[in-house]
Amino acid sequence: MIEKTEPVENDPVPKRQKSLTWVLLAGLATIGTYAAVLIPAFNGNDIRPGVGMPVLLWSAIFLTLLWRYRSKNGWVGFALGLILGIFVIFVAGFVGGYIKGQAGASSTNVNNRYL
Repeated sequence: MIEKTEPVENDPVPKRQKSLTWVLLAGLATIGTYAAVLIPAFNGNDIRPGVGMPVLLWSAIFLTLLWRYRSKNGWVGFALGLILGIFVIFVAGFVGGYIKGQAGASSTNVNNRYL
C-alpha cells in the first residue's frame, strides 16, 4: 500500500549553491584573448583578422556568467560583453596603428636629417 504524504509547508527546496569555477575559467580565457590582441598591438603590429571573434565570444561569455552569478539578467551581461569586446578590439587597433606610425615617423626623421 502507498501512503499519501502531505507536503511540508516550511520545507523549501534547497537551492543549488552557485559555483564561481566557471566564472573564473571564462575570466582566464578572456584575459588570454585580450593578451593575444593587446600584446602585439603594443609592439606596433596589426590586429590579425581571426582574433576578433574570440575576443567578442569570451567577453560575452565571461560577463554573461558573471551577471548570472550575481543574480542579474544574463542577456545584459552578454550585451555588455560584446560592447567590451568591440572596445578592446578598437583600442588594440588604435594603439597598434599609433605605435607603428610613431616608429615609422621617427625612423624617417632620423634618416632625412642628414640628407
